[in-house]
Amino acid sequence: MFTRGRSGGPRSATTELAGDPIRSPVERRSPGRAVAEHFDAVSGVYYEMVDAYRTDLGYYHARELEEAERWARALQPARILDAGSGPGRHTRRVLILGLETVSVDVSRNMLRELVGERAGSDAPATARPVQGDIRSLPFRSTAFDFIVCMEVIEHLPSFPGDVQRAALELTRSLRPGGHLILEFPLRLHSLLRRFPRSTVDWNRIKKREWYRSSPPPLRYQRRFSLARVERIARRRGLRVKERMFVRIIPSGYVDRFPQLQRLDRILEKVPLIRLFAREAILVLQKEDPTAEHGPHPEGEGP
Repeated sequence: MFTRGRSGGPRSATTELAGDPIRSPVERRSPGRAVAEHFDAVSGVYYEMVDAYRTDLGYYHARELEEAERWARALQPARILDAGSGPGRHTRRVLILGLETVSVDVSRNMLRELVGERAGSDAPATARPVQGDIRSLPFRSTAFDFIVCMEVIEHLPSFPGDVQRAALELTRSLRPGGHLILEFPLRLHSLLRRFPRSTVDWNRIKKREWYRSSPPPLRYQRRFSLARVERIARRRGLRVKERMFVRIIPSGYVDRFPQLQRLDRILEKVPLIRLFAREAILVLQKEDPTAEHGPHPEGEGP
């Protein structure tokens, strides 16, 4: 159903490996090798690592999950893609809602973690793990109604070329009128992180066992201009339906003074100030001239 064929551009077939539930493209453009090797190495401890930094990475991931679930509940899409799924936290949350999904990631070990977590699960839907690169997705055009892409484009090797290719592929894979949720870090937040003690010392958090596999460094951790990313999206026929901003006050201060959390949630909604957020989450809708705009979660606006 999801393989690219004649109507969807160049064919990139997938094959079921013997004894292996992860589907892999027979031919695909090689992803950034350093990125794939890094996530292969940390796959077994990935969520433990990010959640340990509770006011930083753990907080961002939790907010991203909330946003993806909110829209999945509102839209009830039939065909879902978790693009850059990692071990599958978003996938699992969608499956609990009874919505089947395809999970694609460059890291085979990440997908093995996803399959392992799914074993014995009583979720009413199933996941299909596929190893692939969001710059060259192995699916036919318009295959999905809803795509989630969180914590991904900041790790692509080149900018703007790779981000433009990813935007093209994500849009191609989305049906007209379908929705894409895209997360990315914002450049202006780096200015706030220059203040003294604005971050939590990673050496105070990390555990020795996380590094037994000697993971290679994650080389690409880009930050973006909101206007630049939105311009790339518009050129691909995507309109912004909602903007969400996460964490204004640097995580180091929130870690030491938890009461700042309430103030931070207010600042996330203040125009201009919110442009200094650590990250933005865009809800994008693919233009469909034949249909009216789709539903919006109750109580929320663009």
